[in-house]
Amino acid sequence: RVRDECKAKVEELLQSLSSPTFAARQALSYGKQSEKSVKEHIESADMVAFVTNTCPFCIKALKALKDAGFEPSVVQADHFVKKELLELVGSESVPKVFVKGQFIGGCEDGGMGGVLPMLTSGKITEMMGA
Repeated sequence: RVRDECKAKVEELLQSLSSPTFAARQALSYGKQSEKSVKEHIESADMVAFVTNTCPFCIKALKALKDAGFEPSVVQADHFVKKELLELVGSESVPKVFVKGQFIGGCEDGGMGGVLPMLTSGKITEMMGA
């Protein structure tokens, strides 16, 4: 039951993030790909979040970014994407958020410190040039 509620909340959040400015949001379901596919997503958007629909930390990070006025490109992280992320940053857990090509981390840690700490410090706003 809790999992179903969590999944419903993720779907609701993803739907709320599907405005026209979220045109880059897409669910990847490709076969064997190279690391280049993940890199292309990172290079093609100022902010990109690799997430899964059942991850409570993904919900929390996406909500915090949205509440702060940001609209990241949201990419569903299937097995292949996670494998590429593992090769790129050394971990396949989600969320994985990149800002201006730099890995800032997950929800609360990793990378440059994570989404929540970096929102609190103003570093994401600074990085985005807002």
